[in-house]
Amino acid sequence: MIASPGKLFACAVLALVSTIPLWVMGALGSGMLTLASATVFCNEGGYENFRGLQQKLFPLDYTCLYRDGHTEQLVSPLVNPLIFLLLGSSLLLVALGIRAMIAQRRERSADPIE
Repeated sequence: MIASPGKLFACAVLALVSTIPLWVMGALGSGMLTLASATVFCNEGGYENFRGLQQKLFPLDYTCLYRDGHTEQLVSPLVNPLIFLLLGSSLLLVALGIRAMIAQRRERSADPIE
């Protein structure tokens, strides 16, 4: 028999909730949530080479754009894959929890009533 549905759903919620501090740590580490000017973080080649920022909240993206065409990603390359891994595992755990619920109901209905 597979794990109980309650435990699977609890693990799914834990995986889902754990994405929040990971996202916040990624945003704080990149400087996205600070009040500092973008030029504090985007300082390759001097201010005259700085063109702008590209920001997205999901997937987390904070990229410095420069006039010469190159870019600098300020978010750690591990943050987004870990977030997607946790979200995917929470979906998988929900699916397994539903499967376990169905299996439990089948077992109960198959038991002879005395």
